[in-house]
Amino acid sequence: MGEARIKRQKAKARKADAEARLEKSLVDTFPASDPSQETAPGGGITSTEPPPKGQKTGK
Repeated sequence: MGEARIKRQKAKARKADAEARLEKSLVDTFPASDPSQETAPGGGITSTEPPPKGQKTGK
């Protein structure tokens, strides 16, 4: 009888944890028009990629 109760408690805890993680991810992405800093578009060329044709490079 005690083993079944422990299994139910663990299942309930896992469900609560999953719901908490989902809620946090939803809060972190609200509003959708404001992307997180990690996914926001960059400010130009940041590596050795060639500039788009016709773009002035300042050189």
